[in-house]
Amino acid sequence: MANLNTHIAKQIQDAEVQVEATLSAADRRAESLDGLLCQLLSTFGGLSPRATDGLVLLREENVPHAYFGVAKVSMISDQSMEPATFELELTPDSRISSGRVRFGLAEGRLPCGVNSRGKLEAMMFAYPREVIALVPWAITFERTQHGWGRGRSEGDDKERA
Repeated sequence: MANLNTHIAKQIQDAEVQVEATLSAADRRAESLDGLLCQLLSTFGGLSPRATDGLVLLREENVPHAYFGVAKVSMISDQSMEPATFELELTPDSRISSGRVRFGLAEGRLPCGVNSRGKLEAMMFAYPREVIALVPWAITFERTQHGWGRGRSEGDDKERA
């Protein structure tokens, strides 16, 4: 079991290194973020290691020591598009020190006052930080000094009930 955990941790670390390497390369950033999301979904979300078919970045803020992005992710299983966010804090040498990745709508529910996924997408583009606080996220992943793990999200409330 220890070898399996070490192997999984190495896969997530490799995906994280790819993200760090592409933060300054816009043409490869979506692919590396998708790779990180796939690793997180398969390790902590119970999905296949290749559950997604890419992502489209809707809006990004890439500044020294931080990256913020909102995206729509193409899911292979049902050909749906799911929202995702990436908030990464970086060290001075551009390594990920902490962060949060949010994925999917809990039970497919849209935020109050939003009547379509298209409207949600437009709102995430126009007001990303404000809107992500309103979204009932299915899964949240958090990066601490100990590595990546599952964070608390609205989707967890249903699992506990």
